[in-house]
Amino acid sequence: MTGPFSGHALLVEDNTIIALDVADMLESMGAAQVHVASNCDEAMDILSRYPVAYAVVDVMLDGQTCEPIALSLSQQAIPFIYASGMNELQANLPEAPNVAKPYSPDALLSALENSIRQGWDLKPA
Repeated sequence: MTGPFSGHALLVEDNTIIALDVADMLESMGAAQVHVASNCDEAMDILSRYPVAYAVVDVMLDGQTCEPIALSLSQQAIPFIYASGMNELQANLPEAPNVAKPYSPDALLSALENSIRQGWDLKPA
């Protein structure tokens, strides 16, 4: 499948059940591969090893913010969204659309499309 969501996706989520659900959503949207990270170190490793086209990032990961991941994604012009109910923590993070938990596949798709409209082009897989 080709299209804007056919590349490699990065999913940063520390809740295993949520990660499984969202990975399924991303695959149904066309992701070639979903790389799941449960913490900042894993996410940064994935970003250094794979051609990530877009990302879904939980704001809080086991008590720490996702700031290093968000900064890296922003610097690399990789479209991403925050997936969290913690909007107040996002004030100090790079700007990106937010989808509040729990969310539907339609809400996820809409937020990712908004991320792309912010001026970034998806990198080819």
